[in-house]
Amino acid sequence: MNLTIKTACIGLLSALCLSGCADLNEEKREAQREHFKAMLDASAPPKRVVATVNGRPISASALEELARLRVGATTRELLDELIDAELRYQEGLEAGYGDDAAMRELHARLMVQQMLKERALDEVGEEDIDPERVEMFYKKREGWYYAPVTRVVDHILIMPSSGKWNLRKEADTIPREVYAKANAIAQKLRKRLGDAKASEYDRDTIQKLAEELAESAPEELEVKAEFVLKTPRRSVGLPGTRGYKPGMVEPFTEGVFGTPLGEISSPVRTIFGSHVVFVRFERPERRRPLSEFEDSFRGILVGRDRRRLGEQIIPAASRDAEIKVNYDPLSQLNRAPGGGGGDAPQ
Repeated sequence: MNLTIKTACIGLLSALCLSGCADLNEEKREAQREHFKAMLDASAPPKRVVATVNGRPISASALEELARLRVGATTRELLDELIDAELRYQEGLEAGYGDDAAMRELHARLMVQQMLKERALDEVGEEDIDPERVEMFYKKREGWYYAPVTRVVDHILIMPSSGKWNLRKEADTIPREVYAKANAIAQKLRKRLGDAKASEYDRDTIQKLAEELAESAPEELEVKAEFVLKTPRRSVGLPGTRGYKPGMVEPFTEGVFGTPLGEISSPVRTIFGSHVVFVRFERPERRRPLSEFEDSFRGILVGRDRRRLGEQIIPAASRDAEIKVNYDPLSQLNRAPGGGGGDAPQ
């Protein structure tokens, strides 16, 4: 009996909650409808019209409502946004996607714009992308699919003190004798290592060697050990492009690849100082075929073409449109608090 009463109470509470939520959601939807109706109401009195597009007015209330949504935007930016929306709307109407009475509310306007976008989507499909264009796209993005021969190394670097010089910007101003001292220390280290193989020196041993050298190095030099440096045979891709993978400085790359695998290099001089390199192993060249990327590349190119086609709608529509701006209400909005700010468009 008690269980039945509890179940009934829970059911009643759930129904009340759902009813309350439904009422709340309906209130929100109604508030949104009223908000957007006011925002895009095209029947404002003439004194409150801030612009017309092909004779259709854009009201000051629409501009004010948009200003509340775009805090910080200038009046010019807000007006341009409304004009662009009106141009898309009218272009959609001309394409036969609705009539003036049916498209008053924002939802209908968005539907018209979406239909216009879909027309652009229909005009460009994956079958329209030239295979040569896909191949060119593939070649220009080498870093996405290609890895050159790469050697993995550890090294000890004797370098001008980073506390005194910025090596990337001031390497050419550092006294030659500083580099000469760094090279002399590297030569002594290399002589000390003798005919040993790289495999005879693990990371702990290399770190201890670097610390010993650092203790006796002059103050204008510092010594550090670095591990698992991936040294590609060359850079991949173009600087500034997606997928670009830079290589090491050229003297370092030449020193690494000029040393047999498993050996320890002679001192290698670069703008950073003098390196003694322990060449560990080599990774072969890897190249993934176009067939692995073709579908995704084709999709990227289709998206680009569709966006380009969509962006042409506004310039094409604005060339033939008659746009008039009423500066009187605009100047009043500029002076009003929260009116979007900025100067009236010139």
